[in-house]
Amino acid sequence: MRLTLSCQHNDSVLSVDISPDMTLGDFRAYVEAETGIGPLQQVLMHNAQPMTGDSRELNSWGLIEGDMVLLMTRDSVGSQQSAPSAGLPNEALQQIEQMRQRVLNDPVMREGVRRQYPELESVVDDPTQFSQKMIELEQKKQDSERERQEELRRLQNDPDNPENQAKIMELIQQEAISENMNLALEHNPEVFGTVNMLFVNVEVNGQKVKAFVDSGAQTTIMSPECVEHCNLTHLIDKRFSGIARGVGEAKIIGKVHSAPIKIGDGFFPCSFTVMEGKGVDLLLGLDMLKRYQGLIDLKNNKLVLGDCEVPFLPDSEIPAQFQMEEPSASNTNTAAKPNTETSVPSESRGGRTPHADEVVSNLMNLGFSRDESIKALDMANGNAEVAAALLFQGI
Repeated sequence: MRLTLSCQHNDSVLSVDISPDMTLGDFRAYVEAETGIGPLQQVLMHNAQPMTGDSRELNSWGLIEGDMVLLMTRDSVGSQQSAPSAGLPNEALQQIEQMRQRVLNDPVMREGVRRQYPELESVVDDPTQFSQKMIELEQKKQDSERERQEELRRLQNDPDNPENQAKIMELIQQEAISENMNLALEHNPEVFGTVNMLFVNVEVNGQKVKAFVDSGAQTTIMSPECVEHCNLTHLIDKRFSGIARGVGEAKIIGKVHSAPIKIGDGFFPCSFTVMEGKGVDLLLGLDMLKRYQGLIDLKNNKLVLGDCEVPFLPDSEIPAQFQMEEPSASNTNTAAKPNTETSVPSESRGGRTPHADEVVSNLMNLGFSRDESIKALDMANGNAEVAAALLFQGI
């Protein structure tokens, strides 16, 4: 396959014959032999797209007979960052501007960019600075890729070394993770936004309460403080006291067999398990939702019970302990895991920290680190089940 290599550093043009299945790393070595520019100094572009990943074959970029590959040097790219229009093809600049317009016009995408690349989001209103930042980010990405490839080649010089084998696998895994994250950021930027839990305004025995809607909870739960607030303490049947075991343990004080709860314009008799824990005042569980054939309508953002409906609360009205900041890429190494326990709030351990070792261990047994478990318990005021729910949502 014959390609045209346009060398920007000296305005020369070379015709090269290569195999389509040649790797980019081998092609860099070929270019070095022809131009004297070392692989670490080369910036190769095809159709305004940077060519990275030295293990990839050239045909993976869609190269065909007669295509042109642009060769720039790192120094020239760095010197052009103050004036990107002088250093990149018009098509590349147009693509950068198209991306900027997408970020400006798509609030979800902008939120994702803000969380993952805050320095880029901060200049999105300025086309020139945005282009500069895009070039800088791409250059850092290329530098990181070259360093990774150099490290990989060094390790492959002694592939029988067990430590080298483990390191090679780690590098390959990190590359797969990075590509997967970039793919998600490009096609599904909303996954990097914050998703808060579902709350609705209700009235219990005439008292206003913010209820947490949790279809993963087996029973409807009310805290002792909320029972007192709703003037239902005298109705607690302590014969139903006990211990709830899920993620950690929680003390069940008793049960209120029936009390009126107003949701929207309707009244629904409901029973409540009274359980210690300060994570949530009222949790509407599956028992209540199934009894009244509740519908969690996410499309219209409302809870529907028969002919009655009530909107879910906006983020600004959700209790503070349930409002989360999305993590940055530097601390999101835990994959999402399925919940294997029923959602039952656990007993508060008297303050935000420290937390009982048993509770922390139970969360760690689900696959989370100790620091992540403690952070989640702090956010949930010691409520182990709510902490688990937060962890499963990826705090």
